[in-house]
Amino acid sequence: MRENMRLYATLAIWFTFMVMTIVIFTASDAVSEPNTGVFIALILALAASISTAAIWISGMTGGHQRTTNSSASQAKRKRVDPDRLERLVAGLDDETLTELETLLIARAGMDEMQDEQNRY
Repeated sequence: MRENMRLYATLAIWFTFMVMTIVIFTASDAVSEPNTGVFIALILALAASISTAAIWISGMTGGHQRTTNSSASQAKRKRVDPDRLERLVAGLDDETLTELETLLIARAGMDEMQDEQNRY
């Protein structure tokens, strides 16, 4: 999570905490029972603190890097999978296989011609 997003999330959490605390202490029940209002405000403060810590810790551990690493490892698995080419060729229809074979033969012929030219 980028710095600005973490900052906005933190501000939203603490703004909500402030509004809820004001509402609790201005409500009629909280005025008649002040201990209840303080207890609820402490629970809300604990929840806000835990949420803020989670936001900032997750940003420092690089949650985005984990996704990038998993996609990099997935790309690596594709490169080193020995059966991948066989599965790909098996999925082609006859016409496409013929075109592929023609293309490969033509390329092989071009490579041989270039090798002969390089010899002289």
